[in-house]
Amino acid sequence: FFFFINKLTIINESNQTEHNFKLPPQSKPKIIYLDNEEYLIGIHHTTEQVVYLFNRYGEIVQQPLFGTTQFNLSKLSQDSTYNLIVGSEEGVIYNYNID
Repeated sequence: FFFFINKLTIINESNQTEHNFKLPPQSKPKIIYLDNEEYLIGIHHTTEQVVYLFNRYGEIVQQPLFGTTQFNLSKLSQDSTYNLIVGSEEGVIYNYNID
């Protein structure tokens, strides 16, 4: 993938996808490897106060999730659900289920 100012370009074996942000995110994309050789690309957009998750094809996995801090994505139990953990300026910790 490539990331320039306000555009994320994801290139894989079958296509190229671009996502244009209204305002440039202030953080760099983070690659999150999942169990089955799949991966997600996460971007914490500090201006919008949300986390974007993209799959390897450039599709948004689900709607952007609120959060003002850096985030982490991992499994908290034995099921197939991943959890995105992110905080807020008020000290609240959010735990989002990602299927």
